[in-house]
Amino acid sequence: MHARLAALVLALAVPLGAACAADPPSKGADPVTTQTDSAQAHWDLSSPTTPTALGSRHDDVIIAETLGEEGVDTRITLPGGDVIDGRYRTVTAKTGRSDDISTVDVTSVSLTDGAWEPRIDALVERFGFDRAAIDAYLATALPAAAAGDIDPQENFPGDPRPGYEPSLQLRPDREGVVLNLKLSLTPA
Repeated sequence: MHARLAALVLALAVPLGAACAADPPSKGADPVTTQTDSAQAHWDLSSPTTPTALGSRHDDVIIAETLGEEGVDTRITLPGGDVIDGRYRTVTAKTGRSDDISTVDVTSVSLTDGAWEPRIDALVERFGFDRAAIDAYLATALPAAAAGDIDPQENFPGDPRPGYEPSLQLRPDREGVVLNLKLSLTPA
């Protein structure tokens, strides 16, 4: 009896699972299942656009990532013509109050042995982040993280640009520091 019941449940579950897998995800779907098979993020965000217009199966997010390495070949054109390019671990673009993309996150791997310093210097020069505030934060956050204390992270605003506002999020961990450049798109 139990064997027949188990076979019936399995017979019903397999087609149901296949049917669910075939349905395209929709708004509010788990972003972890978003497009992650792409190792490139060549996105033109110089004018309003949606994740689906960039190739996502989801209408609220598009993600390009390579786990554990900085393998996402990135070239993002922002409003005003600024371009973010390089190789990153994860690049994410999400919608906000409308169907258009409103935020972009460009995230590094955990950088070790001070490898975060030249990257922070370049970002400070380009976006106007407060280097003294960053240094003061890291002076206390790095020893705490090395001791195993969990730090919630810190955000540093940059100089607003035509069409977007940059901020830099620093997340120390036991091995080093993760840098997350967050770009909030501002409609004209």
